[in-house]
Amino acid sequence: MKLDLRREAKSKVRLSITLSHTEFLKYIDSAFEKVGATLKIDGFRPGKAPKKIVEETAGQARLVQESIDLALAESYPEALKKENLYPVNQPKITIDSFPTLISGDFKYTVEFDDLPKAKLRDYSKISVKKPAIKKATDKDVEKVIEYLKKQKATFSEVDRAAKKGDRAEINFLGTVRGVKKEGMESRNHPIVIGEGVMIPGFEEELIGLKKADKKKFKIRFPKEYHAKDLAGEEAEFEVELVDLKEVVLQEIDSEFAKTFGHADVSAMKTAIKKSLDLEMEEKASRDLEMTVIDKVLKNLSVEIPESLIEQEIDRMTDQLRKQIEAQGLNFERYLQSIKKDLADFRKDSRSQAEKNVQVGFLIGEIIKDRKLDPKDDQAGRKAIDYLISVIVK
Repeated sequence: MKLDLRREAKSKVRLSITLSHTEFLKYIDSAFEKVGATLKIDGFRPGKAPKKIVEETAGQARLVQESIDLALAESYPEALKKENLYPVNQPKITIDSFPTLISGDFKYTVEFDDLPKAKLRDYSKISVKKPAIKKATDKDVEKVIEYLKKQKATFSEVDRAAKKGDRAEINFLGTVRGVKKEGMESRNHPIVIGEGVMIPGFEEELIGLKKADKKKFKIRFPKEYHAKDLAGEEAEFEVELVDLKEVVLQEIDSEFAKTFGHADVSAMKTAIKKSLDLEMEEKASRDLEMTVIDKVLKNLSVEIPESLIEQEIDRMTDQLRKQIEAQGLNFERYLQSIKKDLADFRKDSRSQAEKNVQVGFLIGEIIKDRKLDPKDDQAGRKAIDYLISVIVK
């Protein structure tokens, strides 16, 4: 087997593999055996017919193709091993020279991204000061209580004009230059006026309306709106106020505290502060970890293939999709709510994805340097803990 290796930018590899016809003969023999065993030929048991009859029955094209498949399956991994190559993406295979059953070399080229070699320079002089961990304030606790109040809020029918903070249900239809656009129509759409869920200025138009009132108004979509065909466009909306309720918040008392499993308000506040303190401690630990990693990453040299970045973006997207769907939400609607489409999300994720891949190589180098067992599930955690122990003063 003859190998010709060419390395290109960003760890791209072109590997040409040539098998002489003499080397290819064993795959031809195997193809005859494999194909012959599948044929029903009168007068012969499966796999026992002479090659000439197998060839006449199956045809040369099928036998050659089977030979090529067998040759690829064996010679490609062997070539990778000889050249010490580790593909990180699906290879592109091009057949350069087709053999026949009686003559001709088999030559093909494989293109893929090879696992890049990382180099980690000395980081022992890097120093990070351990920051003081903040504690939750009374204001932080009150914010949580306000959130809990909204969770337990009830709604009371009112016969008055809508105001900020009310819960409304509306029918609306929007058009741009007289044309109805996707996502600009809804019926019995729930909304709390003033929460800023709709485009800027929309919710303010509801203030002053009473049940069954209708209103037309014009409003311009933000220039940065996620739907490109609507960004910066002026739209006309027809709105009907279907239902209106006042949001009633509960008093903060012992009964309220008991609904969350606490004896009284004091016990509830103590539990909230303890939980917030723990969150802050965990956040401080994560922040310190990322500070250390960011510092050490500057000492890492690695040329990351585009395919690895795309794979990480795929992983990040799939992970977020599962998290969103686990909450019973639609992923596409979630993207709309954050004013993005999938292409925008992937583009925005690119920088973080590239960093994630770099961190993976960094941890791999620490595992190797510390002679940790890479098969150990905790190897990555041990590598990071080691970095923190060396760098944090």
